[in-house]
Amino acid sequence: MSAADLPCVMAIQAEAYAAADFAPEQPAVFRDRMALAPALCLVACDAAGAVLGYLLSHPWLEAAPPALHSALGRLPAAASCWYLHDCAVAARAHGQGMAAVLYARALAQARAQGLVQGALVAVGGAAGYWRRLGYATRDLGAGQSKLAAYGPGAAYMVRALD
Repeated sequence: MSAADLPCVMAIQAEAYAAADFAPEQPAVFRDRMALAPALCLVACDAAGAVLGYLLSHPWLEAAPPALHSALGRLPAAASCWYLHDCAVAARAHGQGMAAVLYARALAQARAQGLVQGALVAVGGAAGYWRRLGYATRDLGAGQSKLAAYGPGAAYMVRALD
């Protein structure tokens, strides 16, 4: 993903989360993640180069999902978790396997970086999709309140990357 991709990425995000219970994130959040973890922020394009999907992720700490709408500024030194911040595909590309390709490429990169745990917050009923990829819901205990910003039904999910 590059800065030149952001207009298309923002349009896909707006389309994907049009009915979400949270506001879409601003380009500054994407720029922050791209600067910190460029190899884990990807786009999928058609043959003409048009962006059809994206995956935004970075190394992080397990059981500590970052707040929405916030820049990280830097990555934790002890990061062992691959945090999948967002993945969306344009409606016109649904059913083409784009999300799976993006996920597989980012997963390989996360493993190559030595990350051993995967984590994400599933929103909008997407938990079933992530379960099929090996993720399981994990209660954050006292930190469960952090999920409120992600909307009703948001679930923190984890999986081993081995």
